Amino acid sequence: MIFVTGGTGFLGAHLLYHLAQQKEEIVALKRKGSDWSKFNLIAQFYRIDPQRLKEQIHWVEGDLFSAGSIFPKYPSIDTVYHAAAKVSFHKQDRDEMYQTNVTGTRHLVNATLTHKIKRFCFVSSIAAIGRGQETKIDENTLWKDDPHNSFYGKSKHLAELEVWRGAAEGLQTIIVNPGIILGPGEINSGSTRMVKTVLDGLRFYPKGKNGFIDVRDVVQIMLQLTRMNIQNERYILVAKNLYYKELFDIIANVANVAPPTVKVNNLTAYTYFRYQQIKSFLTRTPPVLTKETLQTSMNTYHYSNKKINSLLAHKYIPIEQSIADIISLI
Repeated sequence: MIFVTGGTGFLGAHLLYHLAQQKEEIVALKRKGSDWSKFNLIAQFYRIDPQRLKEQIHWVEGDLFSAGSIFPKYPSIDTVYHAAAKVSFHKQDRDEMYQTNVTGTRHLVNATLTHKIKRFCFVSSIAAIGRGQETKIDENTLWKDDPHNSFYGKSKHLAELEVWRGAAEGLQTIIVNPGIILGPGEINSGSTRMVKTVLDGLRFYPKGKNGFIDVRDVVQIMLQLTRMNIQNERYILVAKNLYYKELFDIIANVANVAPPTVKVNNLTAYTYFRYQQIKSFLTRTPPVLTKETLQTSMNTYHYSNKKINSLLAHKYIPIEQSIADIISLI
């Protein structure tokens, strides 16, 4: 039996679909009043009735702090997929992000150890790997305190420390560090928001570079790793490293719209950031651009996928297909 956190979220819903297709018995954690919009949209993409998919899963209401009371009710659970997380780049969300990503992971790891569950697969992020001035980042790149690190990245790094502590206490762990995740199922956030911006006639592009991967690739690799005799390893999951200009050109080509043509320099980016701060203050709404997202988009990061590629003969979904599938649900 398999236990999944974050099942109503973007990656978690894709994971549940694939587990259900493989006839796995699944227990999924959901919060009271969970938003089902992403889950329903992903079911729609896979051409399955959302209610039918829901009925293939044992849903339990709770949070990451209540796993200790849930596990005894399902003693046959042998694998945990921890996909729940708070993702934000806004200062006002930092306390919640720490509680969910760090403290919540600590409680889940402790409950998993207490109930002697065998395997623990944790969905981290490339943001949790040290950046600094490295030209090429791999699994051996050490974390460094650096102004380029987002608070989200720090929270996932600290969550990883909780998972490694569990490994030291006997838990069989796998950590995956996906790049920026593309694919169908987001609504007005994540990769869909980026695609919508280009479709709406974006004229400017940042100079940075980052790693990208389709959500279905992440899920398929996670499933393969947990079925192998692997433990206490981490894997960067990136299909392709692209400059944002390259990504925006792909989006524009797939959607048959004009691509952005004006490269943003540091001064222009800073000016736009200040404008967004003022607009946010006047309208009492979160800014579209934060200092952390600005830094990420203006810096060059290149992530190595050599470790996972040397282990698995996985064929990645082309970025063009990821974009087309996003657009199909917009």
